[in-house]
Amino acid sequence: MTTRRLEGRKVALAVVGLVAMLAFDYSPVLRGELLAGRDVFRIFFPDSAFLLESLRTGELPLWTPYMRLGQPFAATLYSQVFYPPRWVAVLVSGHIVSMTVMHIAHATLAAVGVFLLARRLRASWPASLVAGAMFGLSP
Repeated sequence: MTTRRLEGRKVALAVVGLVAMLAFDYSPVLRGELLAGRDVFRIFFPDSAFLLESLRTGELPLWTPYMRLGQPFAATLYSQVFYPPRWVAVLVSGHIVSMTVMHIAHATLAAVGVFLLARRLRASWPASLVAGAMFGLSP
């Protein structure tokens, strides 16, 4: 077996291990629970509902009339109006589950990305795995 093929298998095995750790860490989500706290209920669920409503009607969500007697929507950074992963998450999973989907997607991407970066910087396999796990699984 060539070293390049063996290297590819090791990368695949390490990525599967990282995803398994993420699945363990986010096991409440696998049981049907949501990752939600006070800010998610107060800010992100209403924002996601308005974003979903706007996307379904084909309107650009610049202004929301529902909060605080109306306020700019696209001008607030936390609304993430122009962030394509937010659109995809809201359209695919709805306004309630979308924040959990985005959270897990970002954590997975962070863990795999740091692992691959550490390998590119010639760190050992265990060190790269620990680096990816610590970054991706940290609060």
